[in-house]
Amino acid sequence: MKRMMIVMTERVIVVTKTAAHETSPPRAKFMNPETLNELKLVIRNIEEHLVDGNYKNVGSESGKSNLTAEEIKTTIEKYPRNGKLTISPLSELDKTEPVEIKNSPIQSWFIDHQLWFDNRPSDLTLQLKANLHANKLEVVIEDIHIL
Repeated sequence: MKRMMIVMTERVIVVTKTAAHETSPPRAKFMNPETLNELKLVIRNIEEHLVDGNYKNVGSESGKSNLTAEEIKTTIEKYPRNGKLTISPLSELDKTEPVEIKNSPIQSWFIDHQLWFDNRPSDLTLQLKANLHANKLEVVIEDIHIL
């Protein structure tokens, strides 16, 4: 007989169908600390390129981008707040919380990173997707949008 099991962890709720004799649900694929640190470094490098106006280098830094350099430039420059894009504090990187993408053939996560203007948080968000292929992290810029 199958039954539904709901397991709540710190970051995710897993709902699985289990046989009555099974006692432990499948483990979630959390990002390990080394990969998380590598991700934070990539985010910081992307931020630095954005602040410096090196829009063409943003995609090469992250591995890939679904946005062209011109689309990134337009989004940053047309942001409806007067001010200059600035680097977020290191404490903001420590708040990075990748969200696992379920049913992905490889380990993958979505990440939303808040961009800062004039040393203050904005509602402009850098949306990333991180993929782990054979212990190699690939970060894709999915979008930059107001959240």
